Amino acid sequence: MIKKLKIQRGIWVIVLGLISLIIHYLITLNDTNNTQFALGTAGVLFIAGSIMLLYPIIIAKKDKDGIVQLDQEKIKKEDL
Repeated sequence: MIKKLKIQRGIWVIVLGLISLIIHYLITLNDTNNTQFALGTAGVLFIAGSIMLLYPIIIAKKDKDGIVQLDQEKIKKEDL
């Protein structure tokens, strides 16, 4: 289901955001003041990942009955 909806990249970006948060936590344990870059990177990755996850839902098309279909391949075959 994840590959069909094309949201796998969004999941990977959120995982990278979690890794960046872990790096921020580890840097904070060492009492270093330069943790803003890691925290900012995590925030940007979380925002980008959430947009990537919502993108297929936003562009979903309704069929004649008003039902939203998220499988783009099925929509293309029916339109032909």
